[in-house]
Amino acid sequence: RAHRDLHSEAAIAQPSMDALMLAVGLTAILQQAPQRFRSSAVVWLPAQWFPSGADMGVWLGGRRRNPALDTAYGNGLTRLAELLLAAERGRKAVHNSGLARGMDATAFLLHRMQKRLQNRTPNVRPVNITLLDRWLLRLRR
Repeated sequence: RAHRDLHSEAAIAQPSMDALMLAVGLTAILQQAPQRFRSSAVVWLPAQWFPSGADMGVWLGGRRRNPALDTAYGNGLTRLAELLLAAERGRKAVHNSGLARGMDATAFLLHRMQKRLQNRTPNVRPVNITLLDRWLLRLRR
C-alpha cells in the first residue's frame, strides 16, 4: 500500500502490485530453498507441495535432481505462474509510467527465472538472473 501511495496510484492497482511482489518473494524462496536448508536446516517450501511421505530434508539437501523435489517445484511454479498472470492482467490499472515500466521489467525477469527453474532445480546448480537476461531486458526498453 505504501508503494502504491508513493506513486499516487488508485486502489484498483493494488491487487496487481501485490501479486507481483508475492511472485518476487516466491521466486526467491524457490531459488534459495536448497541453500537455506543446507545452511540452517529450515525447510522453506510448504510441505503440501511435496509428495505424501517425502522426506523434504533429504531431497532439499541432496545434490541430484529427484522426483519429490520436481513435484514440489512444479507446485511452486504453478503458483508462480498464477501470480504472474494476475500481476499482468491488472497491470493496465497502473498509470504511473515509471512504476509500470518497473513492473514490466520485474515480470520479464521473473518469467525468465520461471523457465530456468522448470528446467533445473537449484539443489543441483544455482538458478540466477544471467547477463543474457540483463541484456534482453535492456533491449526491451
